[in-house]
Amino acid sequence: MTFDIGRIRHLAEQMHRSEDDAGDPITDGFLLAAAGDSGMKWTDPASLIAGPVVPFDHGSMGATETFDLADGNWHRGTLTANCTITVTGFTVDEGVVALWEIEQDGTGGWDIVWDADVDFGGADDQPNQAAGSYTAFLLWSSAGNSTIYGAKVGSATGSTLTIEDDGTPLATAADTLDFVGAGVTATGAGTTKTITIPGGATASDTGIWRPLLDGAGAIITDGTGQAVMAFGTA
Repeated sequence: MTFDIGRIRHLAEQMHRSEDDAGDPITDGFLLAAAGDSGMKWTDPASLIAGPVVPFDHGSMGATETFDLADGNWHRGTLTANCTITVTGFTVDEGVVALWEIEQDGTGGWDIVWDADVDFGGADDQPNQAAGSYTAFLLWSSAGNSTIYGAKVGSATGSTLTIEDDGTPLATAADTLDFVGAGVTATGAGTTKTITIPGGATASDTGIWRPLLDGAGAIITDGTGQAVMAFGTA
């Protein structure tokens, strides 16, 4: 076993000092811990135990927003418009994983344009579109700001649908459809729903105008040559 006499002597000296190598005061109950090239440092034990993280709150985000690790590695914010996001603060050879919780505002339908350095590997990189919906994204890197990886990892909302009018999508996605009209019904307790729309009138229906026919089956006309019409059953 090899002993570092210089380190042992240094530890002994620290025991009789009121400040550590960093110049910070030594407090009762503190622990002596290594502090890299700066020598030994007296440390509050609470700082050595991982605890809850207070998210950095971006609040209502506009057309641009910056995700900076200097503000912490847990962020949250609300989309109020289509938003271009810049990601920064990653350092080469320092692996960090960060989380961003994103909600849609009461309008919903807002998209994100991610920093060009964030790679989602072709997977979905957009938040849920429904109003008030929640989406979580992980961002991580050990290569600095030039190469950052991302993944959509969590969401909470109902399903959304793109509604089209003769092939043209409406402005926003939908999470609710309301079928209206005489005789229209929507049924189904499970995930499959049946929409019943009554068919149009046929020749066998009552209450239809049609030309009168004579005994030979010819259309009866008036003095001007127009067909004489009758209202009734077939």
